[in-house]
Amino acid sequence: MVVGYDMLWRNSTTDGLYGSGFTLLTNTNKVGGARVGSEVSLDVRWQFNEFLQLGAILAQFQSGPAITNAGGKDMTFGVLFAKLKF
Repeated sequence: MVVGYDMLWRNSTTDGLYGSGFTLLTNTNKVGGARVGSEVSLDVRWQFNEFLQLGAILAQFQSGPAITNAGGKDMTFGVLFAKLKF
């Protein structure tokens, strides 16, 4: 089990924030605020056998000014996964 805490900042207030596929998130290059946000996460993994690993990740993201000034908000997200090795 791993508990993590990350603080995210952008290098310059003129930098944009990008999503998957390097798509610019709307208005993030036009708003002030260098702090993107902070995230607390919990990562739990279980090695079932030598071939199968099961896991879950739960995270809470708290938006900073770079997100909220562009209309974004806080969010909680989670994922369940299985890793098969052969």
